[in-house]
Amino acid sequence: MARVVLARRARQELLALNWPLIDAVQDALGLLERDPPAGHRLRGPLHGLRLLRVGTYGIVYHLADGDQTVRIVAIRHRSVVYRSDPR
Repeated sequence: MARVVLARRARQELLALNWPLIDAVQDALGLLERDPPAGHRLRGPLHGLRLLRVGTYGIVYHLADGDQTVRIVAIRHRSVVYRSDPR
């Protein structure tokens, strides 16, 4: 079981969402806790990050400590998630 850590920006983005979406994101975070490589690998300038889709939003994260820590770096709408590197 992995440890899930939210970056400050990701926490702010989470709190800005509406309640049904917050519940869906929390369920997805539980999935990442149980199965860290659940999201797909990103390529190009976002190489090294992973993305797990939650409806029209994406949770951008990377794995650390041999997949024992999941660091959530952003929770953004999929139309903007690929535009800038959230690291």
